[in-house]
Amino acid sequence: MSAHLPPRFRGVLPALLVTLLVLHGGLRAQTGLAHPAEGATLPAAPPVSALRILSLGDPIALARALMIWMHAHENRAGRALPLRTLNYDRLADWLQRCLELDPAGQAPLAAASQLYARVDDPQRSRRMLQLISRAFTQEPARRWRWQMRAIQIARLQLHDEPLAEALTRTLVAHSHAIIPPASSPAGTKFSPP
Repeated sequence: MSAHLPPRFRGVLPALLVTLLVLHGGLRAQTGLAHPAEGATLPAAPPVSALRILSLGDPIALARALMIWMHAHENRAGRALPLRTLNYDRLADWLQRCLELDPAGQAPLAAASQLYARVDDPQRSRRMLQLISRAFTQEPARRWRWQMRAIQIARLQLHDEPLAEALTRTLVAHSHAIIPPASSPAGTKFSPP
């Protein structure tokens, strides 16, 4: 990594990183974040612009690190906290920040649909489905499978047919971005072999 830096920064970068780590440790100890109380909530997600600065030019790596941090937040002293103790609005904000840092990343939507939406609390599940559907509308070609999963959760887990239908309508409304246009000339019919 230091081979790509200008010579004047090669000695400064390690010192800067050590200083930031020491400050971070001090702040955690000072504010009680080093050993938060059981059920402590996620902190509010900072603006994506601040996270981009903190990423030091590698937002994808930061997005992945944040996903690991969020999963670790659920575990305290070797014990997993029940998902229903998490603040799902803040959780959704953090997942959204990860998507903004790494638009091609699938981990935030996988976690939302396969982990956090599985909680035995319909309101929290719906919050994750809302996040998935909003992310889908931003990049339908890349995120359609998560919208399909959200429809399944609404229908089979929540037994909420109106929500499943609304999610399906959103999927259909964006199908032009998912299904490429036919490559055959106009007027020709496709016939199977």
